[in-house]
Amino acid sequence: MDKRLSVTKANALIEASYRLSLNEMRVLLYGISLINPTKDELPKELKIDINRFSEFFGIDARDRGFYNELKEAVAVRLWNREIGYADLERGSVSKERWLTHVTYCDKEAVIELSFNPRISNLLQQLKGNFTKYYLEEIGEMKCVYSVRLFELCSMQLNRSGKRVANFVMPIDDLRRRFALDNKYNRFCDLKSRVLEPARKEINKYSTLKIKYEAIKRGRTPKEIEFHVERKKEESVEKSKKL
Repeated sequence: MDKRLSVTKANALIEASYRLSLNEMRVLLYGISLINPTKDELPKELKIDINRFSEFFGIDARDRGFYNELKEAVAVRLWNREIGYADLERGSVSKERWLTHVTYCDKEAVIELSFNPRISNLLQQLKGNFTKYYLEEIGEMKCVYSVRLFELCSMQLNRSGKRVANFVMPIDDLRRRFALDNKYNRFCDLKSRVLEPARKEINKYSTLKIKYEAIKRGRTPKEIEFHVERKKEESVEKSKKL
């Protein structure tokens, strides 16, 4: 099993605004893990074995519900997904599609995809301002927001160069990055549907432990302060058994 596949992304990609379902996110991250970040050009095409993909994420490939959802996610929705990201050096904001080609092969049980070469600079030849983590860190997560928040917290921890990091994020920025639009406008809903599920899964499955607290302006929560720390190895195994 591909237990040590790693994902390497420019921080601009982690901070980008986009919407994906859990299975779409899994397919993209699995595809990114097959890219060599030191190469000059993206592979013309990547092939993902659906059986190995399912095994990695602990899913029964014989489950027709999962099979049909994965096919819908890849062959229909993923093709239309876009990403908005900023280039701080140029002072620009760009919108691109993730992929230029995607195929779901029933008989071969293979997903074929090609990443958009216009985002190659966010996946390869990264001189700095990038984050790397092992795909297994998010393999057992069932909430797409858990994956997004894990990446953001990993980025901040890497920037700190320490085992512990604290950072503050405006709630509006979090909503924009997660492409929540008009969903969960009340903080209590954001907390129960996004923050709490993400906190629990990150603390249980990954090497990170996070806490957060709302910062209010008057009575209204405006920012979130996150506390992130890297667990010791024995703590990781213990948390997974809980």
